[in-house]
Amino acid sequence: MPHTNKMKRPSFNSNKKRAARLEASLATGIDYTSVNLRSADLAAPHRAPYAAIRDMVLNGSRHEIRGIVKPLVRASRRVRHAFKRVSQASNARDYHRLANMYRVGEMAARRAYRDFRRDPNNPAVRKALVVSLNNLPSNAPGLGPHNTTNNPVSDRLHLHPTEQLNEPLSPRSRAARRAFPQEEVATTSSGHLVSVTGSTSAPFPAISNPQSTVNIPSNAPQLRGSLFVTRAGEVMKPHGSSGWKKVT
Repeated sequence: MPHTNKMKRPSFNSNKKRAARLEASLATGIDYTSVNLRSADLAAPHRAPYAAIRDMVLNGSRHEIRGIVKPLVRASRRVRHAFKRVSQASNARDYHRLANMYRVGEMAARRAYRDFRRDPNNPAVRKALVVSLNNLPSNAPGLGPHNTTNNPVSDRLHLHPTEQLNEPLSPRSRAARRAFPQEEVATTSSGHLVSVTGSTSAPFPAISNPQSTVNIPSNAPQLRGSLFVTRAGEVMKPHGSSGWKKVT
């Protein structure tokens, strides 16, 4: 039975907040543990938008809801396993801490999804599933510019281009597209993807989702505050303006 009420986006829980700060710290080499994110105009940039998650979970069928939960959780697990395998880096323990935070988010989502399968017509159970998916660290990892980039695209898919020819999108972005194949992708008027870093990237012909034009300031601040995991399971951290460096 459809739930027409608009459920406001709940605040991220402490596990999600800590995971975003830690991932940004690992990606940039800057300690974001205690930075005032509001003053710095930073936030965790989503991949799949909250409104799409909310509307599907509150109103969708069991099959439709399974179609968004599975890709998002699988992507989280894939990235988490990669973080856990980092062993030679001097800060390997921090990657393992991040993996554990991802695991906490996954377990909460799995429990909420299990409860939904047992009682799919219970509005409270559906709302709990929305909250758990909103708190899934992998769907809004790291940090990026808020007012100039993340906020304007809050109701659209917000993808993370890797600039790699063989894997142009990160696993978490691919999962968001798979979960919401009809959801609009945030792009500029010229068809460039609006990256979660605050930059724009050349169009990707392989992206079949409808595009939704967003005006992003040409001088918008940028922050490469998120890690990238390859299909081979290698953890990559930003290096330079557009490159990547393998974390071992």
